[in-house]
Amino acid sequence: MSKSTGEPSQCVLYFNRGTACYIRLLVSIFSLRKHYSGPVKLMQEGELDQPIAAILEQLGVTIQLLPLNSDPVLVARASLWRVLDVDYALMLDADTIVRGPIDEFFGWIKARGFVASWFTGWRTTGGTMRKRIEEWKKVVPEMVPLAVAYGKAINGGVQGWSKGTSMLPAYEALTRRGHAAGCNRIVLDEIALQLLLPHHQHHLADHVWNTSGAFGDLTKAKIVHYHGRKHCVNNPRCDLWKEHYFELLASFPHHADTLAKTWGDKRLERFLKALSARRTNLTVVTAVNPAYADRLKKNLQAWMRMPGLKNQRFIVFVNGFRGHRERRFLDLPNVKVVRWRYPHPSASQRETMLAAFLLGVAKHVKTEYWLKLDADCRPQRRWWEWPDYEAHTVVSHRWGFTRMKGDDGAAMHWFNRLDQFFSPASPYFRAVFDPVKSRVSHRPGNPFGLPMRFNSYCHIERTAFTQRMAALLEAGNNGRMVVPTQDTTSWYCSVIWKESVRLVNMRKWFRN
Repeated sequence: MSKSTGEPSQCVLYFNRGTACYIRLLVSIFSLRKHYSGPVKLMQEGELDQPIAAILEQLGVTIQLLPLNSDPVLVARASLWRVLDVDYALMLDADTIVRGPIDEFFGWIKARGFVASWFTGWRTTGGTMRKRIEEWKKVVPEMVPLAVAYGKAINGGVQGWSKGTSMLPAYEALTRRGHAAGCNRIVLDEIALQLLLPHHQHHLADHVWNTSGAFGDLTKAKIVHYHGRKHCVNNPRCDLWKEHYFELLASFPHHADTLAKTWGDKRLERFLKALSARRTNLTVVTAVNPAYADRLKKNLQAWMRMPGLKNQRFIVFVNGFRGHRERRFLDLPNVKVVRWRYPHPSASQRETMLAAFLLGVAKHVKTEYWLKLDADCRPQRRWWEWPDYEAHTVVSHRWGFTRMKGDDGAAMHWFNRLDQFFSPASPYFRAVFDPVKSRVSHRPGNPFGLPMRFNSYCHIERTAFTQRMAALLEAGNNGRMVVPTQDTTSWYCSVIWKESVRLVNMRKWFRN
C-alpha cells in the first residue's frame, strides 16, 4: 500500500548489477518516460556510479541499493519480490524500448496476479525452446510435458506480478533448483517460468509486449526487447534503439561525457568507435553558390553534429562568391574549400553546379570513393551509418523515373544525347525519346525495359568511375557535360559499362 494514500502502489521495476547495462538501462527508462509518468524503481546490487545516479534522478527514478549477492544474476532477479515494497510491479529488462502506454499491462497484473509475455511469436514446440525445456527433465521431469504442450514460448524480460501471488516463491525456488542442476544458465529463470505457467494462475500478454529487436515485427510492437546484446548491431531493427540513444544524448547535454562512455558495453563501444572513425578511402563532397548558401550553412551545422559524418573530410565546391566573407561558415578544420570555375558561359547555373560533382570531383578528390551530399540535404536522424559500398561502383537512392529538369525546349532527349556521345556505335537507347514528353518511367514493367535508376542527392561513387566519365568529356566535349545532370550521366554510364550499383533508401537519413 502507498503510505501517503493507503491505495495499492505500483511501479515499473528494473534490476541491475555491474556497469555494462548502464546505458541500455537509461535508454529504456528514457523511452518509458515518453508513455508513463508513474513510479519507476531501480533495484541496484552494489554501488551505483554517481553520474548514472544523477541522470536517473532527473528521469524520476527511485533507487533502492541492495547488497552484492553471491547468487547468479538470474537467480537474484527471481528473488526480487522479497524486497520489493509495492503491491504491483511491471519488471522490464534494461535492453527494452517502450513504444506505447502500459496501463493495460498493469490491469492484467491486478486482475490475474502474474503476467508473462509471449516472446515474439516463438513456440514451445520449436527446436530451440523444446530443447531448453527438456533439459529440465533432470530436475522436474513431471513438469516438462505440460510446458512443451503450452505452445507459446515466453521470455522473462517483460513480466509483472502482484505481491503475494503464488507464482513468486515457486519461481525463485525452481530457478535455484535449475541453477544447482546446471540447467541452461543464459535463460535459467525464464525456462523456470515456462515450466510453472501451466500450474499457476496468470495472464499471457501477446507478443507485441515482448517483440525481439533482432528478428521481430516492430511495426505493432509495444515493447521491443534487444535481447542478447543486439541493441546496436548492424541491423535496421536496431535503428529504434539508436534513435532513443541519440535522443537521450541530446536531451541531457550536461551529461554528454557520461552517456558517451560505454561502461563496459562492448557492442556499444564498437558501434561508437565505428561512427567516430574517419574514412580513409572516402571524401564527402558538396557544392554551393550564393543562392544555396543559407541552406548549406544550416545543413552543414547539422552534418557536423552527426556521429558517423562529422569526422569525415569534406570538399566544398564554391561558385559565384565575390570574396571570403559570404562563405566564412565553411572555415572548419575538416573542410577544404575549392573555388569552382566552369568555363562555359552559356551553361545554366544548374549545369555549372552539377558539373562540379563530375568534372570537379574527378580533378580534386584523391580518395577511392566520394559521397555526394546536396547542399539542401536535411538530416532525418541524429547519426549517419555508412552503407556497405566497397564492393560497388555506385551506392545511391532508388529512383523510379528520369525527367529533363532544367532543360526545357531541348531538341533531343537526354537519353539519345548520351547515346550519341558515349555509345554512338551501339546505342543503349535504340528508341527515340520525345524531349517534350520528358518523364520516362524506370519502374518494373516500363515499356522500354529500363532498369531502375538512382537519384544522387545522397550518393556514393567510386572516384575512378567518375574520372573515366570526366576524361571522355574532356577529350570529346571540351570538358562540358553532355546533359545538364550529374546523376543521369552517372546512371547511364553505369548501365552501359555494366558497373555494380546498389540501390538503397537514403531518405531514412536525408531529405532534400
